[in-house]
Amino acid sequence: MKPAAFALARPTSLTDFHKARGLAGTHPVRRRPRVVCKSAGYFNPDLPKNATEFAQRALRLARSIGTSNSLASQVEEELRRLGSVCAADLAFAELRGDVTSVPRTWREVLQILGDAGIVGESLDRFIDRLGLVRMLSIDVDQAMRVLELLNQLKIAPGKLRRLLVRTPALLEDALPVESGVQFLRGIHLKDRDIANIFVKWPAMLALDAANAQAIMALLRDRVLRGNARRFILRAPFVLLYRVEEIVKPALGWMEAHFADVEQVVRGCPLVLGNSVSQFQAVKSFLVLDVGIPQRQFATTVRAFPPILVADEATALRPALRFLRVDLGFSRPDTAHIAIGFPATLVLDVDAEMRTNIEYFRGKGIENVNRLVRRLPPILSYDLRKDIIPKMFYLENSLRLSPFDVLSFPAYFSYPLESRIQPRTLFLRTVGKPLSEIGLNMALSLGDEEFCRRVAERPLADYQQFCARLNELRDEKKRLRDKEITQKRNAAAEVEVKMGETEGARGAEEKTGWAALFSKH
Repeated sequence: MKPAAFALARPTSLTDFHKARGLAGTHPVRRRPRVVCKSAGYFNPDLPKNATEFAQRALRLARSIGTSNSLASQVEEELRRLGSVCAADLAFAELRGDVTSVPRTWREVLQILGDAGIVGESLDRFIDRLGLVRMLSIDVDQAMRVLELLNQLKIAPGKLRRLLVRTPALLEDALPVESGVQFLRGIHLKDRDIANIFVKWPAMLALDAANAQAIMALLRDRVLRGNARRFILRAPFVLLYRVEEIVKPALGWMEAHFADVEQVVRGCPLVLGNSVSQFQAVKSFLVLDVGIPQRQFATTVRAFPPILVADEATALRPALRFLRVDLGFSRPDTAHIAIGFPATLVLDVDAEMRTNIEYFRGKGIENVNRLVRRLPPILSYDLRKDIIPKMFYLENSLRLSPFDVLSFPAYFSYPLESRIQPRTLFLRTVGKPLSEIGLNMALSLGDEEFCRRVAERPLADYQQFCARLNELRDEKKRLRDKEITQKRNAAAEVEVKMGETEGARGAEEKTGWAALFSKH
């Protein structure tokens, strides 16, 4: 049965359309009925007529044209050979009319994509983003030039495939890619660095070299006093901002408000792509709503530059509402917290701040305001990795209560393995009770001052103690890893033996059944 015979009778519904296509019976390319394709949004034919845009478009085409042509069948069959089921369905629907716009080189295009590993669902996503006719019309020479240049950068095959699927339009014109690579090489970036940039920021493949050159000149003249190459490696996306419409106005506003613009830009390169109205909205919020004095606005932003790009409605205002309403801080208190730790205003209320507060209240600490006022970063600490292990060590090893941290909340700001454990264990070794010394004196001093004023021992003794403690910790970790490996190997051996036993039992049953049938 040839494809041209599929639609001799005009279908009146999407189900009839699929029956006419032979999906209920034979088909030149054996396949199951159309299945769900999440990437392109093509659904099972049993859905209503208006279920998907594709279903409506395919039905309209089938009703209006009613017959297939050789190109539609050839493209459909080739796409099925490459495992692209959804794109094959689309080819049958879209290539049944005037196909004069499809060049004869479409087979070469599919061959190039197949050689690059773009087959199956990857090809479905590629066509969904670019369009079927547009994909078939890709200039072979342009595509080969792009792929040759990307291969020179030694991008791994898997990463190259994902890159092409995310940005399929780059195969249509090699000039932007070539000029972009030439520009990045001109600012002394290595091919390895350029490859990493393209993989992480695919939009850099469409880099406007002239615009990027103007941004580099602007940064070198007015912002960056040090190595610009290192800055571009960290934030290459700034080269995509339009220099006249975005970068220059943003830079002019920052120069009017900050004495050290470089510190702000290096702290948050995204500020170069923000609008002046966004900057002004953040400033008004910090000064008028939070209560930060006008003279301390610049200091607050320099301490945490990302606050300039924070959204007022979704980040800043909910955090301020939590501090004012849930914790009951006054306007001067919130201003004090914002000046000391501006990152508080961009924290996630439910995932970070509220979770930590409820944990301390669960420990019986009702006056959490005092804890937050003295250590605002505690709202941002990871509950599972930072707070809970340190609280467990405080209660079980140091024999202190959660209320002891109210006098020294900074306890949670010190690392457990490199500061808290060595100091407290060393004091216990030399016979200095922590209850008499206090957490403040035990943790806040430097190593030399700690040994001289608190432990009253030479610094060399404490360093030897720390080295020995690290050796014991490494040995414990090695033994734990060895035990885990042994358990995994034992479990694997048990599974193998069980499989062998079941196989032998199945063979015996099979032999028994054969003997039984032979008797009858």
